[in-house]
Amino acid sequence: MEDYLKTIYALEQEHGSVTTQLLADWQGVTPASVTNMLKRLAEQRLVHYTRYRGVELTESGRKVAVEMVRHHRLLELYLNQALGFSWDEVHAEAERLEHFISEKLEERIDAALGYPKMDPHGSPIPALDGSIAEQPGQALTQLDSSQRQVVLRVADEDAGVLRRFAEVGLWPGVTLEVLGRTPRSRKLRVGVRELELEESLCAGVYVQDALRDCGVRLSADQLPAGKAGQVFRLRAGGERLKRLRGLGLEHGRKLRGQGGSERLSFTTEAGEVEISRDEARCVLVELQPRPG
Repeated sequence: MEDYLKTIYALEQEHGSVTTQLLADWQGVTPASVTNMLKRLAEQRLVHYTRYRGVELTESGRKVAVEMVRHHRLLELYLNQALGFSWDEVHAEAERLEHFISEKLEERIDAALGYPKMDPHGSPIPALDGSIAEQPGQALTQLDSSQRQVVLRVADEDAGVLRRFAEVGLWPGVTLEVLGRTPRSRKLRVGVRELELEESLCAGVYVQDALRDCGVRLSADQLPAGKAGQVFRLRAGGERLKRLRGLGLEHGRKLRGQGGSERLSFTTEAGEVEISRDEARCVLVELQPRPG
């Protein structure tokens, strides 16, 4: 029941109105099954449901849905930052756990993470009072501009897609530019790397125009040997964050790529450091700003 409410909430955010067929497609069940569930939810005053006209959450239904979204996104971040799960693993784990955590545990996780605003995929975490930040930007498929963009968030449901994004350095916070397009794909420059990304995958990448003085931003595993940049964000928490800071990889620190395979070397102001590729993916670097 909670899964239905959370799904209706997500579809309202993306599509505005939610039809029975759309909900059935998303849940992977028949329209008849959806209709039966919506009738039950309507009886409990969690949704407004009119046959052939779709469904919308009541205030009570929205409260339950947002609470589930909060549980889910906090769990994703905790699994990623405190327990070392990769960003493509956390969605499925959080789906299983989100129904069972107590409010006390939720509060402890929130505090342990430092009251975060975003989950690992860039989506806002609802506040304790149920408020949630606006989600600006647009899907990459809706973008006509060739102006430099900053990635805000990515869809988190498909683990295979997330692994592909990780391989090419497509994380929230990095910059990209659209270089061209075909009916089935777009040619992109993600950081300094040029690649083609299928249109279906572009639909799950949300971006906004970069500020004029924003330089090229990329994850450190994508930093070419000999290229220098400055750390502007660490996508890490817990022991990994402590280790990276202990190596001198903090906000504002300069580093230069030295290359490598599974372990990558960088020259910093404090000397040479070597970290794993996974650790390098947590370090976001900005190259020189675009000339004014």
